[in-house]
Amino acid sequence: MYDIFQSKNDKKIAVTGLVLIVPAILLCVGGLLQSFFGITSVSNALNYQSFIFSPFVILGGLFAAFVINMLSIFHIKYQDGDIVSTLHIKGKLINLVIISAITFFGSIIFLYLLVENI
Repeated sequence: MYDIFQSKNDKKIAVTGLVLIVPAILLCVGGLLQSFFGITSVSNALNYQSFIFSPFVILGGLFAAFVINMLSIFHIKYQDGDIVSTLHIKGKLINLVIISAITFFGSIIFLYLLVENI
């Protein structure tokens, strides 16, 4: 049996990252369902005037989740006057999944901003 968590710390970091990207997930899923399928029940159920849908909360949550999950797999150390960085992926599948979700939802928000303002 393969355990996707290398340590309890990885699990805490992944859960924290998931909680931080929840506003972006709600915003993107509601918008995509309404745009592509015409399903407005999700958008109507969410109060988009709430503070949770502030750009600072959404983009700040995406950025913070990206940073803490990248710090989990990317190590930087100072050794003999040189800065050495390593990318350690073994056993960090859940962190990579969270980083992929952050990239996906961040791309959706960025593309929406481009298309809406052109």
